[in-house]
Amino acid sequence: MICTPKSEPSGAPCANLFDANGSLGLLIVVWCRFIQQKLEHASLTEKALIFNEILSAAYSLMMDVFGNYVIQKFFEFGTTEQKQTLAQRVRGHVLALALHMYGCRVIQKAVESIPADMQVWYW
Repeated sequence: MICTPKSEPSGAPCANLFDANGSLGLLIVVWCRFIQQKLEHASLTEKALIFNEILSAAYSLMMDVFGNYVIQKFFEFGTTEQKQTLAQRVRGHVLALALHMYGCRVIQKAVESIPADMQVWYW
């Protein structure tokens, strides 16, 4: 079961992925592995809940030691619209991401996951 805004699987309240300042909190480190595993089998609603939480920090997550895996999973298991939205976030940053230790992995997964005709438009 994916954590919903009301509770997590243990029944405790769910924290937001971001702290009061809008920065990624420690929670992303703890939850990113959980999120990665759940995205493979998550419902469309569950994917949308997670996607809405990460979208504003997508570029930062692409270059994060843990967050890049979550973005990769969305390129692999996200909806077509989610993949397109993430690809738009990559647009204009391909070189910087390709040269980054973790960002290059996101670029690789995007290239593998997005049809070639769409890649030309985004890159």
